[in-house]
Amino acid sequence: MKRAFSYFITLFLVFQVSAQFIEFGAGLGTFNYLGDLNSYPRLGQSGFGGQALYKLNFTEYATVRFSLAYGQVRGNDENPVDALAQERVHSFNQDFFELGTIAEYHFLDFRGPDTYLDWSPYVFMGFGILKLGNPDMTKAQFSELQPVIPMGLGLKKMIGKQFCLGLETGARKTFFDYLDGICDSEQIIKDYQYGDPVTNDWYFFTSISLTYVMYEIPCPFSYRPNKSLFSR
Repeated sequence: MKRAFSYFITLFLVFQVSAQFIEFGAGLGTFNYLGDLNSYPRLGQSGFGGQALYKLNFTEYATVRFSLAYGQVRGNDENPVDALAQERVHSFNQDFFELGTIAEYHFLDFRGPDTYLDWSPYVFMGFGILKLGNPDMTKAQFSELQPVIPMGLGLKKMIGKQFCLGLETGARKTFFDYLDGICDSEQIIKDYQYGDPVTNDWYFFTSISLTYVMYEIPCPFSYRPNKSLFSR
């Protein structure tokens, strides 16, 4: 975790120097889970979360953002969809941190000097590290640090010249099967498989955010002292 944090801090310092302008802000939203308990994200089992955002805008269309999110996913076997879930009667409540580096692509020029638009849809994809917050739910064969692939789409709108409102929804692909405390190696009764051995767990984040834009205003000319004042 320390190495990952150092990596993101280094990128933060390097990119800050070269960025045309930067944004920072925060967002709030809901997390939903898909896995052995839920075959689809259930709105009634949403967990709340938030994130801090730092963005580097290289062009009107391309942005790289760094995010640190804290949230919660939960689920249970209420209203089961199959007989296995009726026998299992499992529930979980997992909190976590997510550290991410994500690239955004905007379809419209909504913040250039000559544009008449103040909004744009966008897509995003990147890489993240998930830190599980409930060690009781992690078995020896699973690490509390897990890689994730964030991906999704959203909509941005400028408010004035220095605030940007964003609404997005995205999926996080994981590479392990124990986010919900259930894996395919466990069985509750003979001949009944406890988890799905084919798919890994996913979670989703739908959020609204507000960021503050800091423009870099170039100086039109370099300062030179008026030497004639000293020659008199």
